[in-house]
Amino acid sequence: MLLSTQTGTVFAAYGIDKGIELYKEAGYDALDFSFMDPKYYSSERTKDYFEEIRKKSEECGLCFNQAHAPFHSSFADEEATKQRFKDIAKSIEYASYLGIKNIVVHPCQHLEYRTEKEKLFEINMDFYNRLKPYCEEYGVHVAVENMWQSVGNKILHSTCSSPEEFIRYIDELNSEWFVACLDLGHSMLVCNEPKDFIRALGSKRLKALHVHDVDGIKDLHTLPYFGIIDWDSVAEALADIGYTGDFTFEADSFLGGKPKELYPQMEKTMVDTGRYIINKFNDYKK
Repeated sequence: MLLSTQTGTVFAAYGIDKGIELYKEAGYDALDFSFMDPKYYSSERTKDYFEEIRKKSEECGLCFNQAHAPFHSSFADEEATKQRFKDIAKSIEYASYLGIKNIVVHPCQHLEYRTEKEKLFEINMDFYNRLKPYCEEYGVHVAVENMWQSVGNKILHSTCSSPEEFIRYIDELNSEWFVACLDLGHSMLVCNEPKDFIRALGSKRLKALHVHDVDGIKDLHTLPYFGIIDWDSVAEALADIGYTGDFTFEADSFLGGKPKELYPQMEKTMVDTGRYIINKFNDYKK
């Protein structure tokens, strides 16, 4: 199991080359390229641009194992939604130049889930199936993610937020090109214990993770053990299903608001925490 993390915060603070060196020094195995910044997808980047990034990572002994497409995936405005689809398709192409095999693409959720659940299902089946030709052309799998919505200050269920619906999405898409990325924090926010979600999805569907902790009130995206998730039970559940994917942090809010000079040591703390949980996973496998 590779230990990886999203690149957005460090790359923004240090630049790509120095950021990769920082991640290597911290002790990561791999990186999750964040395409959320428009500079990576809205301009016509070349294949050479991303291959140079890949070359730098490989020189440091790292690979890019995962990516995150731009989000949101849909809007109330039809033209904005059309443009975003183009952005996501472009990020799939660019991810392939980095050697990435899984890219997380949020489901469409611009409608109120409580009243438009089935409409969203229809929209998302069309949305993901229109991405399939790009997956096939570039050899990149799309990882669907479980989401949440808020009304006022209250967090509510949304697309794929229950195990039953997430399974329905993956099974209805019924293609090797679509897998599940379980966001452990999102699961906890809607009161689904991650351990139960993991076991429900099983190893056939679950191929990627977004690892972070929450307080049950806000989507904190902070480091494990700074929230309420039971990480022993997560490690045990992953071992029980024979999980074969990687352990990827989406916990950059742990760095948020801190001086960038502290990032190197904070990233080492993140690595130590990730290794600790991975070791538990390996112990449960025995």
